[in-house]
Amino acid sequence: MVIHPEVLVEEMGSLGDLRKNLYISDKAHLVMPQHIAMERALEEAKGKERIGTTGRGIGLAYAAKDMRINYRIGDLIDKDGDIDKETFWKKLNQDPYFLILEKTFGVKLSREETAEKYFDLAEKFNDRVRDTGHMLQDALERDEHILFEVPREPCLT
Repeated sequence: MVIHPEVLVEEMGSLGDLRKNLYISDKAHLVMPQHIAMERALEEAKGKERIGTTGRGIGLAYAAKDMRINYRIGDLIDKDGDIDKETFWKKLNQDPYFLILEKTFGVKLSREETAEKYFDLAEKFNDRVRDTGHMLQDALERDEHILFEVPREPCLT
């Protein structure tokens, strides 16, 4: 699963009292501004052959996951619910997308602006981040009902 923090904060605003039942896995992957910029730049570079992506960076977030240059909620928020600026900055400084975007497509993104934006967004949901694996196990042992999002199975035809 990938989460775009801005969209998450918007959706959380519509939950009202139900927000208290929302938990976010510390292992969920983040959609980052550089994923969005790269997806749009790649699509634009295809010219007439473009496929019409949504331009929301979801595909590039999954690509970053596969290349092991991904960001997880746990890189932004530590196990105590505090903003983990050190870990997040380390990830930002090692991220090759910034350089690729600038050198290949002439798109310059600011790591500083990205960090500040994500730190501000994290303040709005850091109290909901958990090790959801343990939560699920505990709930199963108590025979509780569980509702969670499951990704669609890929089509193999």
